[in-house]
Amino acid sequence: MARLGGRTLGIDASASNIAIASLHAAADPALSSPSLRPGAAGELTYQHTSVEELLAQRGPKSYDVVCSMEVIEHVDNARNFLANCATLVKVCSELLSLP
Repeated sequence: MARLGGRTLGIDASASNIAIASLHAAADPALSSPSLRPGAAGELTYQHTSVEELLAQRGPKSYDVVCSMEVIEHVDNARNFLANCATLVKVCSELLSLP
């Protein structure tokens, strides 16, 4: 997403995973050089936190998109995790209240 111009935040509850991801991003020339797409303002940052902590820090409807990859099998309460992810999404919060 950052390569396409999106402001991207990667989170993980594991500090070591954040460190590894940061090393990979630093070694990727596409992420360290300006985007080739005109007008793009891509940005990639990482934060050692959980979805629950991020929701408490940023509040609901804070993001346009939330992607979760290879996480669901590691959480204790999948329903709660997915609800918190959905709450972070701007549009999804309104969709959840539709009849």
